[in-house]
Amino acid sequence: MSEVDADLYDFLKGNETGLYRKKDEVLSYVLVDFDRLSKFVEVVGEGCFDESGVDVVMKNNYVAIELNSFIEGFGHYLSSYKNCFDEWDEYKSEILEMEKQYQ
Repeated sequence: MSEVDADLYDFLKGNETGLYRKKDEVLSYVLVDFDRLSKFVEVVGEGCFDESGVDVVMKNNYVAIELNSFIEGFGHYLSSYKNCFDEWDEYKSEILEMEKQYQ
């Protein structure tokens, strides 16, 4: 198994991403311009939206989408995508600690 999904990795590198804390968890997000939403759906697969949908924050010209469930759904760790996040060093220890529970 690869460490990352190449299409998702490339998509994240081409869009603004970020990390933030919510309670005891570090979450990742990507900002997707409306005209790139269909590409995002193509990358993660339409099936990700079948069950309960996906929570997003909608702004004037983009949608902020939390990524953790997509990355975990691919069977990967957030740390594998560390080069996609400028804030990686700030959150590194917390993310690696979070991931220990999945190993």
